[in-house]
Amino acid sequence: MKSIAKKILTRTINVHDEVVEVPPSLRAQLLFYFSTACIVCLSILEAIHMITLGSWSSEIFAVISGLIGNIVGIIVGK
Repeated sequence: MKSIAKKILTRTINVHDEVVEVPPSLRAQLLFYFSTACIVCLSILEAIHMITLGSWSSEIFAVISGLIGNIVGIIVGK
């Protein structure tokens, strides 16, 4: 079974009426996994911050937004 990152990042191109799948590099897959794990961890950190301190942390949200932009850039730029 293919991994999620490999499935999302695989390109399909047409060469002489044949469909060819170009797999992503291992580096792109690892970057995708690392960015996704960071978003999950930072979302948990934001939730803990809101529960304990009762306020929104704009700094954590800015980092989450940046990582989402990073993941979107990986997927679009594949």
